[in-house]
Amino acid sequence: MTPVRPWRKRHEMISSQLTQPIQEPLGLGAHTGAPNFARELIGGDMAQKLFLITQKIHKKMPSQSDGETSILDHKVDSPALGFVKAVCKVLSLDASVSEEVARLRRNMLRLIGIGEFSTEAEWHDPCVSFILPEVICRACNHCRDIDLCKDNHVAEDGGKHVWLCPICETAYDLPEIEYALLDIVHRKTMAYTLQDLQCKKCHQIKMENLADYCTCAGDFKTLTKAEHLLLQMKTFQGVAKRFEMPLLLETVEWIILHNDVHKSDGKS
Repeated sequence: MTPVRPWRKRHEMISSQLTQPIQEPLGLGAHTGAPNFARELIGGDMAQKLFLITQKIHKKMPSQSDGETSILDHKVDSPALGFVKAVCKVLSLDASVSEEVARLRRNMLRLIGIGEFSTEAEWHDPCVSFILPEVICRACNHCRDIDLCKDNHVAEDGGKHVWLCPICETAYDLPEIEYALLDIVHRKTMAYTLQDLQCKKCHQIKMENLADYCTCAGDFKTLTKAEHLLLQMKTFQGVAKRFEMPLLLETVEWIILHNDVHKSDGKS
């Protein structure tokens, strides 16, 4: 029996996808009255229950941040605000109830004293990741971007986690990916080290290298905060530990160890 070549398998998969008829919604989504039912549910009973839950959370567990900020410089959410943002984000996935969800979100935020267009009410992905672009499979030459922390095509090969090509299911070359990530780490740290400084008062870029203060007597700050660099390094650290990349792990841990984010932000 002649084995199927990876490129031929890829061609057959793409051809079958192009020739497949468009499937109609299944289950409750196929019912013509489903959108109207969802709108009535969100605008009626569900809204009242969510209002009650939000009030209980806000009363029993008020803001616990006390001015604390996360590593991305976003204010830490109170439990009630986190609940509101998560529920509304999930409900907003259905485009047919967008108006009802927007109204529900506005009313729920009003219950906890936060404006609809406040920066605190903006949704931020709680799972930080990094996308490595244009990774090429050596077996079938398929090129794709890999989400290092959320990719679905991950398996174990000889006790080690590896990323798989979605077309031919061949494991990507981990040393090659590790060297690519090392290059990205070096570029990011170099860009952070050589970045411009900006005045905190007039927001002008620092022109003279030896000046301690701006001409307006303001202090200087970095354009990119140290917290952002630290967050990226910790993301790479998690990837290096899971996929056993020793050189990347050693490099990233050294950068984290020698960068005190509480002191590096400000004058340089």
